[in-house]
Amino acid sequence: MKMTNEEIGSFFRDSSKVRKLTLNDIASDNITVAQLSKFKRGKTVLSFDRLFHIIDHLHLTIEEFSYAINGYENDELT
Repeated sequence: MKMTNEEIGSFFRDSSKVRKLTLNDIASDNITVAQLSKFKRGKTVLSFDRLFHIIDHLHLTIEEFSYAINGYENDELT
């Protein structure tokens, strides 16, 4: 089962907390603290480049993130 926006935001919040990263640590010219805050509360959807920026700062691979947002189910392409 795929995650809702709120669950994806919660995953982001938990992942950044475990890594002791603040919103200011992740923010950049590409994504503001306000956008990150809305994202972690599930109030907005981010473009791929902004989402990739977050994934990169969390030291996750696209595959790991995809696995998490797909409810930890293997979603192999066949």
